[in-house]
Amino acid sequence: MKEENKELIIRLVLGIILGVLAFNFQFTRFIFSYLTILIHELGHSIFGWIYGYPSIPAFDFTYGGGVAMYMQRKIEIIYLTYAVLIYGIYYLRKNIIPLICNIGFLILFIFTSRNEGADIMRVYMGHGTEIAFAAIFLYRGLTGSQSVNNIESCLYIACAFFIFNQNIDFAYSLRNDAAFLANYMQGKGDLTHDFHVLCLEHFQAKKIKDIAFFHYFATGFSILIAAGFAALRAYLLEKEFDEEEE
Repeated sequence: MKEENKELIIRLVLGIILGVLAFNFQFTRFIFSYLTILIHELGHSIFGWIYGYPSIPAFDFTYGGGVAMYMQRKIEIIYLTYAVLIYGIYYLRKNIIPLICNIGFLILFIFTSRNEGADIMRVYMGHGTEIAFAAIFLYRGLTGSQSVNNIESCLYIACAFFIFNQNIDFAYSLRNDAAFLANYMQGKGDLTHDFHVLCLEHFQAKKIKDIAFFHYFATGFSILIAAGFAALRAYLLEKEFDEEEE
């Protein structure tokens, strides 16, 4: 086995163990949860802007967690998003992995930029951005991309699997824990939680377990995407190295 593969397996195993342990101990879960809160609210705000809703993220110091504040939708921002994504195809034309991501998101945006689709994306992409960031962390950990050493790569993987565990546990609790589901449906203060908002405004009230099941799928899919891109990067680098040798 190549030395690089041994290092990859070691940092992957250690990262998974650290991530799972961090999730299963209350103190470390409390500390790392602020990372996911920050990512969650940034996700609402970033996708709010992308879909034309000027947004500001903030921590909720009254009830805990976070909150994103939105303004009325502006169609001009939609046109700007299209322009950026289309220019991105040209700008990233020589960089395969970012180019694939850009084209994939452009296709998704085309199908979701209408009013209802945009609102669904704005609401869902709080949790959605959590697993997207986790996938980026996992990709960086697997590839060593922009990491100083193996310890930093291992920590990327640990953060990724903490977030993956948190989202899997969240979706599982919504589907299987009646007390957790009832508490979630009550919201916090005068705020309604994301998946409940999706049910009230876009789906039937009893569909929250189906949304939770979709989130299972999205979490697993994001892990596969990160691993797939890491394998693609390794293949491209090996191919480039072979061509240079020839």
